[in-house]
Amino acid sequence: MADRSSSKTAEKNEDEAPPVIEYSALNIYKDLLLEQQGKAPSDNESIAKRERMKKFLRETMNTD
Repeated sequence: MADRSSSKTAEKNEDEAPPVIEYSALNIYKDLLLEQQGKAPSDNESIAKRERMKKFLRETMNTD
């Protein structure tokens, strides 16, 4: 029984875990501020990075 209940707890904790982001709050702030000012790099990698940052903010803070 202990195995069954501990596995349910582990599954529940994994489902409720907050999304992981590979950038610091400072990096997100700087990159998205540059974009808002129209000074952000326009290469595909930078655009994709900012989109991941925005997605993280939408999911965790309910904001853009």
